[in-house]
Amino acid sequence: MQDTTAADELRAFVWEECGMPTERCPLNVRVVGRMEFDDFVIEKLVYDAEPFSSVPAHLYLPRDVQGPIPAIIMAHGHGGSKSVFFNQYAGQLYAKAGLAVLSTDPLGEEERDPDGRIGTRGHDRISEQAQELGRPVLGKMVWDLIRGIDYLETRPEIDQAHIGVAGHSLGAIVGAYLAALDERIEVAILAAMYFVPPRTQKFCTRGMYELIEDRVDYPILLALAAGRCATMIPVGDDDAVCGGREVYEQGFTEAFRRASELFDEAGAADGIAKHVYAGAGHRPYFLTTEALLWLQEHIGLPRMSAEQVRALPLIRMSAWARTNGVAFERLYGTDEHYAGLEVPDVGVRFLPPSELACLSPDERRQWAFTMSRWLGRIAKANAEAQDNKPPSNRLD
Repeated sequence: MQDTTAADELRAFVWEECGMPTERCPLNVRVVGRMEFDDFVIEKLVYDAEPFSSVPAHLYLPRDVQGPIPAIIMAHGHGGSKSVFFNQYAGQLYAKAGLAVLSTDPLGEEERDPDGRIGTRGHDRISEQAQELGRPVLGKMVWDLIRGIDYLETRPEIDQAHIGVAGHSLGAIVGAYLAALDERIEVAILAAMYFVPPRTQKFCTRGMYELIEDRVDYPILLALAAGRCATMIPVGDDDAVCGGREVYEQGFTEAFRRASELFDEAGAADGIAKHVYAGAGHRPYFLTTEALLWLQEHIGLPRMSAEQVRALPLIRMSAWARTNGVAFERLYGTDEHYAGLEVPDVGVRFLPPSELACLSPDERRQWAFTMSRWLGRIAKANAEAQDNKPPSNRLD
């Protein structure tokens, strides 16, 4: 967007509609474990995103890293969390290429679910109530990642000038908001971001969009990062999850054209690109060779050249899953979707989520990790504000 003042005003507008907290609490980072492998390590940690809301996370690092190195923060879609197979694959793949990767549990998933379940899509149950309380769930997801970037900035291994975001599906939407609102984001891979007509989406995305649509649509949202963030949008042209070929031809194509025009107006014509996979569907395309090459071009891969990336052998996700005992969700376990995705084969191994846990079963049930307690705290704070009472530090 050419008008910097107008862009700043729109960014402030979106920030407010997302319901972001007005202050940043101390992160209070707790490193609770470390797993070492031949060419990468995983640190298990917990940080506070806001009072009464803590985030379990994994930090992948190359083995014997000297730093500073670029970093990627993972944005999650419906059912995504830090131990889901595609986020484990991204963590190991990117770390082997020389990047740091921060992968978190979003609200209601994995260790932010009292029973430690993966793929709950729990946030859907509270999306409408949260938005009524002034804290849209999508905004909460973005806020938790913003605090994750705050954490990355405390690590001496991280090159603070080279931080990016990657995600697919809802994670691509979350990533687009993050790139628009956080000027530290330099590169984004927003996979399977299909520009589906908002009225057909779940409330977590539809409700948030309805708050901003009079001033900001998705092309404008993307363009709020123009000139600063190199944005790649890889999609399949027949993604049944997002409406299929008709939505691709009539929705995605036009929206991408408009976003490209806005990037051009901002003097960043080369700052946005698409990669279309023919006949393909809903996939985490941030794992592809093309995604790695985008990262190599825009933030660098300390341990892989572009030529080395192109030379990597490929493996179909279905074959990798069989070898590693990974079961895909029924909807996505087809050749059109996850099973048919070809990814660089760098010897990624699937680790049981139980081995990757940051919390004990008792800790998962503490108020700082549960979705219902976060929502209850928001309701309590709102009531105290209406009564002109100072915020209470008590949860009950």
